[in-house]
Amino acid sequence: MYTTSYLSAGPRDSHASASRRQNEYDDPAVVQQATLMYDAIRLLSRCASLYGALHQAEASQRLGLSATDVKALEMIGEFDALTIGQLMQLTGLSAGGTTAVVDRLERAGFIARDKHPHDRRVTVLRPVPARWSAVRQSPAANRLELTGLHHVIDDDHWESIQLFLNRALEALHHEAGQHLTEAAPPDRDAD
Repeated sequence: MYTTSYLSAGPRDSHASASRRQNEYDDPAVVQQATLMYDAIRLLSRCASLYGALHQAEASQRLGLSATDVKALEMIGEFDALTIGQLMQLTGLSAGGTTAVVDRLERAGFIARDKHPHDRRVTVLRPVPARWSAVRQSPAANRLELTGLHHVIDDDHWESIQLFLNRALEALHHEAGQHLTEAAPPDRDAD
């Protein structure tokens, strides 16, 4: 199974720290704070889902790709490298559908195929950096509207928000990595 640093990294807890965390969960204040954080993550997820769909529609028009191609390309870029089998698991596409998407993205110069460093039978998909920047562009109007929201939060809190969001993203990457590991065939990754 091919993993990136996001997919292989994860919390490593000792039994003592897990026990200490369990005691914290008995504290109503900790439970309330955890509930608020979970609600914030759910709200961000809904916003990201809506914005993601709008961004994918805009990007597909701008880049001349289908929405499915953009979604697959964003997944490859987010994880920096995926096998074809992992991309198939994340997108829910059939093997034939995934191969067709990969062929289109490679032909358009957005991704490159490499051999897995430990198993030459497996193909690893990587974004082409020169083309990836075009995918990450968002319309200037959207950035300006979001920038106008800066006054809602004090400057002192932005660093905490950034830290929280980065840790939430790391947790989601870890969860995705676990899903890919659990869903992978035991003998080798689909190619």
